[in-house]
Amino acid sequence: MNAVVTFAFPLMIARIGPAWTYAIFGTINVGALLFYLTIVPETKYHSLEELEEQFRTRYA
Repeated sequence: MNAVVTFAFPLMIARIGPAWTYAIFGTINVGALLFYLTIVPETKYHSLEELEEQFRTRYA
């Protein structure tokens, strides 16, 4: 993804301007944040064994 941003950023600045470029990247980041908050499970307070058992029962 870093390579895509590196190559796309100058092209986007030249073609659509800085305001729209930052708006697009900001929208992508907000969408990613919402995905992380709603879909990706929190694993902070669980041991690896607990996570393995939860994922085994849920997805196997």
